[in-house]
Amino acid sequence: MNNLGEEFQRNLIQVAYSEDSKLYPRKHPPRSKCFKIFQIFFNLLGALLGYFFVRFPSAKCANRSTIFISRYSSKDKKLILGAENQKNFNNALRLIQSYEKEVGKKCSLLILTSHPETIGQQFYLLGQLIAYAVKSSEFLCPDKKFKLVQAIDSFALDSLHPFIGAAYAGLISSGHCAVDRKPYEKFFLQKFLFKRFHYTQAIFHILKILKNKEPLCLALAGGVAHNSRVFYTIREFAHQAYFHSFPKRLSKQTIAQSINSILTKEGSLACSKGMVGEQEMNELIFFLQTVGIPAGIQFKMIEDFKKELQLKNPWRLRFFRILLSRISSGKIPLIILPIAHSSKGEICLNQPFLIISYNHEGKKVKIQTGEGKILEEDYSIFFKTFVENELNRA
Repeated sequence: MNNLGEEFQRNLIQVAYSEDSKLYPRKHPPRSKCFKIFQIFFNLLGALLGYFFVRFPSAKCANRSTIFISRYSSKDKKLILGAENQKNFNNALRLIQSYEKEVGKKCSLLILTSHPETIGQQFYLLGQLIAYAVKSSEFLCPDKKFKLVQAIDSFALDSLHPFIGAAYAGLISSGHCAVDRKPYEKFFLQKFLFKRFHYTQAIFHILKILKNKEPLCLALAGGVAHNSRVFYTIREFAHQAYFHSFPKRLSKQTIAQSINSILTKEGSLACSKGMVGEQEMNELIFFLQTVGIPAGIQFKMIEDFKKELQLKNPWRLRFFRILLSRISSGKIPLIILPIAHSSKGEICLNQPFLIISYNHEGKKVKIQTGEGKILEEDYSIFFKTFVENELNRA
């Protein structure tokens, strides 16, 4: 990876740490070499557990192991499923069975979840969401191993004891789909162990799992709103700025770093409050003009950006576009099942849908809803509505 990209990633992590410290004052003491050696031991221990209890056993045993692990955070609270949840689950099952019967193709299953905060009263919902996702995948895709996308860096696991976090990282890397967003902090042996889980490789692992027709679960965003804004919303806005810039005198990374410096500097409202202050707006408009983006496109970009900043779970349009291009354009039917938590601490299995196909040139996606209706519309309009309605319940 080039130095500019690595530096940009470090800056994003640092901004997220800074915002975290304002809400959750926590100490991050420097770690000795002895401590890191013990961490490696627990990494290896966790990896062995992942191999023996998740990777090698049958799907049933592996999925039971994943549910057992999820109880660490769920605190064994009883999972209550209402009538609406059951209705949506039945709709998902009917979609899979009817499509496979009519077309003769097996469907891939993608379970998308919200992400409760990792500290405080909502912590137990993390385990419940995973347990619910595993049980759903077992009914919808029997005899298939459930795969979970999970970040394994210290930023993701800092609410756990360091050694428990190290073992969990090892287990996820051997049994599920790990993502390391801080590869630069690893000790040399850890770099060897986790090399293939570099954050730039995550999308390829996700696509491979879905192409193999294995059920996959991932949270669409982080547990705290400012993390979603830093890692996804602002990044997406910068990507659009590069796409619309003309002529392209600046690289994508340079534009991303410039926009990031405007919206994440000390005192920025974009990260902390989900709104763009007057000074930030003026700087942003000036920069967009500098890279040659027409006024009409600027206005649309900024209006969408301000709306997305308010969401705990952002639209993630680039992510969905890649899925459509690599999965749906290849004629692989994809069931998407949203599972979200509410502000009342409830788990909601929301409206499922089946992506039948995607027209890359017209950017049109063909969808069958849980009630059996077939729709065809612009992918960005559809997924914006989907994320806002189905995953932003808290």
